[in-house]
Amino acid sequence: MNPAVYISIMMMLLIILMNRRNQIQYTAALAVLRRKQKKKTSDKEIPVMFELAKKLIGHAVTVYTLNGEGFTGTIAEVNEDALLLDSKRDTDVISLNFVTRIREVKPK
Repeated sequence: MNPAVYISIMMMLLIILMNRRNQIQYTAALAVLRRKQKKKTSDKEIPVMFELAKKLIGHAVTVYTLNGEGFTGTIAEVNEDALLLDSKRDTDVISLNFVTRIREVKPK
């Protein structure tokens, strides 16, 4: 067998295996995220977050979500499923199922 053919076949197999490994890692990371989400959205945690958000209506806050992203603004409205956050640039609707932390921000 020609060495060039052998090398090209081995390279293709190596690329396929590396791609498959990345897919498995992505799927595992997604499963961990879903487990964290399920754990965070237990029946008793959502009402706690709902009550906390209701107490902070009109206050400047930073709301952190499951993926670590933080939204800063003023809580305008809260219902059982989501909160409405007004910032200088836009208005965000954030699901309470994905909120991990609400932190009050002192005005400058």
